[in-house]
Amino acid sequence: NVDCAQTYIADKMLDPAGVDVNAQIALTFAVTSYLSAQSDRLTDGYQPSSEELDHIFQSAQMAHLSPIASTMAMSAASASRRDETLYQSVRQLQQLQSQWRSLDQQLALASQVSTQSKDFHTLVDTRAALETDIVQAQAALEQVDGKYNALWGFEPVALTDLQAVLKDDEAYILMTKLYSDIYIFAATREAATFHVRPSGSGEICLQIRNVRNSLTTSSQLRCELAGTRLISDASDEQAFDPLAAHTLYNSLFGGLSAETLSRPRWTITWSGDMSALPPGVLLTEPAQATDSFADMHWLGREKALMITPSAEALVALRSQDTTGPVPATDQLIAAGSPCIGRYAGPHCDEMMQSEWQLFAVSDTKAIAHDSPNRMGTDTDSEDTPRDLPELPGAYRELQSVSERIGKNATLITGSEFTEAAFKSFNWPENGTLLLATHSLDVEEFGLTEPALVFSSDLDGAAPSGEDGLLTMSEIAALDLPLQLAILAGCYTAGPDGSPRAYPLTGLSLSFLQSGVQSLLVNSFEIRDDASADLTPRFFDALLHENDVGYAEALRYAIDSLLKDPAASHLHHPSAWSSYILVGVTP
Repeated sequence: NVDCAQTYIADKMLDPAGVDVNAQIALTFAVTSYLSAQSDRLTDGYQPSSEELDHIFQSAQMAHLSPIASTMAMSAASASRRDETLYQSVRQLQQLQSQWRSLDQQLALASQVSTQSKDFHTLVDTRAALETDIVQAQAALEQVDGKYNALWGFEPVALTDLQAVLKDDEAYILMTKLYSDIYIFAATREAATFHVRPSGSGEICLQIRNVRNSLTTSSQLRCELAGTRLISDASDEQAFDPLAAHTLYNSLFGGLSAETLSRPRWTITWSGDMSALPPGVLLTEPAQATDSFADMHWLGREKALMITPSAEALVALRSQDTTGPVPATDQLIAAGSPCIGRYAGPHCDEMMQSEWQLFAVSDTKAIAHDSPNRMGTDTDSEDTPRDLPELPGAYRELQSVSERIGKNATLITGSEFTEAAFKSFNWPENGTLLLATHSLDVEEFGLTEPALVFSSDLDGAAPSGEDGLLTMSEIAALDLPLQLAILAGCYTAGPDGSPRAYPLTGLSLSFLQSGVQSLLVNSFEIRDDASADLTPRFFDALLHENDVGYAEALRYAIDSLLKDPAASHLHHPSAWSSYILVGVTP
C-alpha cells in the first residue's frame, strides 16, 4: 500500500505547495494501516527485526510530506555550490515554486470576492502557465542531475544511512501523528526503537493548545477533534500551567528508551499539531509548588534541540558536509531596527544611537525592559508600516551582538536598513544573518503573504521605489548562501497564511528556499527586550564555549538566562521559549 501510494504521489506531484489531496489521503491510509499493524504486534511483546525497523522508518517518513521538507531535500544536493549549473537549475525551480504559492494565495483571496471576474480568470491562467513552467523546470533539472531531481519525489532514506550521519551524542526522533495515535521512531548510531502512544481523538492537540495559549496572546492552532476544527484564540489565554507542560512531555516523549533519553542532543522530525509548540517549553519532571521558573526542569534547558523537517534532508546535507559547520562568528550581518513609530523621521539614526549609549552606561539596565514591544503586532491602529511601534530592543540586540563579534560584523540599521540595500547586499558564503524587525501576517496592510518590515521615507514610501515590506516570494527569489539566519521577529516559524497551513510554511520556508541552511526562528510573538537578552547569550556560547553547535548554543542561552537573577523579568517561558532551531547542523 505504501509503495502504491508513493507511486501515485510521484505521478501527481505538480503542486509546488504540497501533494495532491487525494494522494495525501491515500498515503495517510497506507502508512496508518502499516504502522498500526506493526504497533499491534508490539503489544504482544514482539520485537521487530532490523529489516522490519527499516520498513517502519521508511513508511513513517512518508507521512511527513510538506513544502519545507521538499525545500530542504532539494537544497541538500546544492549546499556546497560546487556545480553552478545545478545550483542555477535548483534556484529557478524554487523561485517558480515560490511564485506559485504567492499566486495561489492571491487566487484564494480573489475567489472570496468573485470567481467570474476578469482578474480571477487572469490569475487562474497565470497559475496554469506557472505549473507548466514548473514541469519544464523539473524536466530540465532531470537532465542536469537525475539523482538530484529524485529528491522532489520524497525518496525515504534507509535506517543505516540515517544512523551513519548521527553524532555519537545525538538521538533522532521521528513522530508521526495519524488519527488517534502517535507513532514514534527513535534512533541513535547504535540502535533504533519503535513504539506507539495512544493520543485519543484530538487530545494531544488540545494539550498543545493549552500550553501554547499560556505563552502567547494570539493563537490560531487548529485541532482535529471528532471531525471538527477547533480554533483557539486570545480568550483561551491563561497563566502558565507547569502540570500541563509535564503531562504533554509524557504524552510525547514518555515512552522513549533509556538510550534515547540519555543523549544530550535531540533532532526531531514532527509535523501538524505538534509543530505548533516549541519542544523546549516542556517539563521533563513535575514542578514543585515552591519552584520558580528558574528551578523547573525545562526540556530546552536539558537538551540541545533541533527540528529538521525530514530525515531525507538530514542525511543528504550531512553526507555532503566534510568540513563541519562554519562558526557563526566568522562573517555576521546584523540587520534590522527600521525607522518606524517614534523613530520614523530624519533623526532616526541619532535617536537610536543616543538611546543605545544611555543603555550602555546604565548600571541597572532598566531601560532594557521598560515597555517592551512585540516584534510583530496587530496593525488595526496603523495606516502604514512606518506607524508600527519602534523596536528599541532590536537595536540593542544588533549592537550587542555586533560588538561581541567585532571586525567580522556588518551592522545595518535605521535609515540604512532598506529593502533595496538588503536585496543588493553581497552576502558572504556561509555567513550568518541576524535579522531583527517586525514580521507581518497575511492581510496586514493588504498583504497576501507574510512579510518583514524595512525602513520607510518620511512620506511613507520606501527608498528606491520599494514598499518597505519584503514578502515571502521576494525573499525566496534572493540568493542567500548563509549557514545560519536568526529571524528575530514574531511568528517567523509560522504558516504562510493559506487555509489549513501548518508552521514552517511561511517566512522560514522562503529563507530556506533562498539558500539558508539553518534557521533560528520564533514559534509565536517575541518581546524585543527578551530577544535582545537571549540572542547575545547565544553568540556568547559560540564565541567562548568549546565545540558548541547551534542547538547547544541555544540550550546554553536559555540556561544562562534562567540562572541570571538580573534577568528574572524574563524567566517566564513566554519570554525565552519561542525560539526553535530548524535545519540539519546541530
